[in-house]
Amino acid sequence: IDSDEPGGPAFVWTDISSTGTPVAATTDDSTSPAIALGFNAPFYGTFFDSIRVCSNGWLSFTSSATFYSNQPLPNVGAPENMIAPFWDDLNPGGATHIYFQSFGNHAIVQWDNMPMYTGGGAATFQAILEASGTITFQYSNLTGAVDNATVGLQNATKTDALQVAFN
Repeated sequence: IDSDEPGGPAFVWTDISSTGTPVAATTDDSTSPAIALGFNAPFYGTFFDSIRVCSNGWLSFTSSATFYSNQPLPNVGAPENMIAPFWDDLNPGGATHIYFQSFGNHAIVQWDNMPMYTGGGAATFQAILEASGTITFQYSNLTGAVDNATVGLQNATKTDALQVAFN
């Protein structure tokens, strides 16, 4: 559910760009090494204690791929165990634009003013993972062409997904 619906999550932006740890995904189409969450997160019936973050607006509990061409979900052409707050061809251009911070029972990954590879514009958004299994996507600022991205989740076998948006 979204924040516009009755009972939807409240938009509470916690900017971690100055307090979070920079994520080692600073080049075009790059994915970080595993980052410890600080808790075990359930996802499609399996618990995970770390994530990998891709510069292209998604994270995975297991995949180190660098897919930049967003697809509808579920899809064998997408990473397994994927959480995609804004999967698009993004390019940090050698600068730090992604941050991570764990707060005990939840963690935030923030793509901060991340440049889009084509079409100009930039995106600032977050994925918030909780030990309870709740996943929240938040969007602070999206400029440029924002109608060419995938938002959603996909399981390990790439056969089950929750697609929120595709293009």
